[in-house]
Amino acid sequence: MTETYTPTEPTLTEVTEATSPATAKEVRTWAAANGHEVGQRGRISTALRSAFETATGRPAA
Repeated sequence: MTETYTPTEPTLTEVTEATSPATAKEVRTWAAANGHEVGQRGRISTALRSAFETATGRPAA
């Protein structure tokens, strides 16, 4: 009988995406899609970063 290997560890891509901070572009895209007002340029507010992190579980850069 041949056993098939099934990985139980997440792939490197999954780990990187889950733990790497989101870019400003990703935060802006999320904000616009979720009804937040956000400019195309400039600093992203602390409140918006916090909302992103709470909603996604991912840190914002």
